[in-house]
Amino acid sequence: MGGNPRKKHFWQPILNKFNARLIAWKGRFLSLAGRICLIKLVFTTLPIFYLSFFKAPASVCKSITSIQRRFLWGWGKDNRAISWVSWENLCKSKDEGGLGLKNIRKFNYALLAKWRWCLVSEEIGKWRHARFVWEFAQEEDLLRVISEVNLNKKVNDVHVWGREKTRLFTVKSMYECLVNDVSGTHVALFKHFWKSKAMPNVLITASRVLMDRMPTRVRLIRRRVATNTSSCAMY
Repeated sequence: MGGNPRKKHFWQPILNKFNARLIAWKGRFLSLAGRICLIKLVFTTLPIFYLSFFKAPASVCKSITSIQRRFLWGWGKDNRAISWVSWENLCKSKDEGGLGLKNIRKFNYALLAKWRWCLVSEEIGKWRHARFVWEFAQEEDLLRVISEVNLNKKVNDVHVWGREKTRLFTVKSMYECLVNDVSGTHVALFKHFWKSKAMPNVLITASRVLMDRMPTRVRLIRRRVATNTSSCAMY
């Protein structure tokens, strides 16, 4: 905790843990659905402690995403693998045709926003006597935005989070807010598609077919991948 979070070497323990998990798993026979499940459960939870307190440099977010992508498409191997679906699309919600994976950079912002919310929603100094240096800038940013809102002077001022029915801040709703700012509109087809009771691997394969992201002969030729035969079950 005493290092400089702006330096990449501060985050090296997290990157080492990622690589250690890859070494343990890359030889196992996991389906695409299984690898996606591991990314959601493990690769997203490993860095939460660090991401909850510090803003990760862009290079660190890129490294984490690279490890996740390599595990998803290349089973963790060092050789270059074909990414059939862009990571940006994979990070979209399932209703938008994605797989609901986390965008590490936006997830980092959502986690840090929880501290900003605590600074303005609770009495200053009630929950902690001293603040970190980096928190002063965060508090100023949020207070600048809130100052533009007109409050009713006849009632006690209370900060509420409009994204939740409970009016309480949640990291989940903040992340959805950040993602939806750049995402497209929801597709009715996918909204009902993922409610099917089919096996996860079947659903993921079907979604790749709908998006035309299967390794067919035509798509392999477009990517300049040599095929040993002219016949292919999926042309």
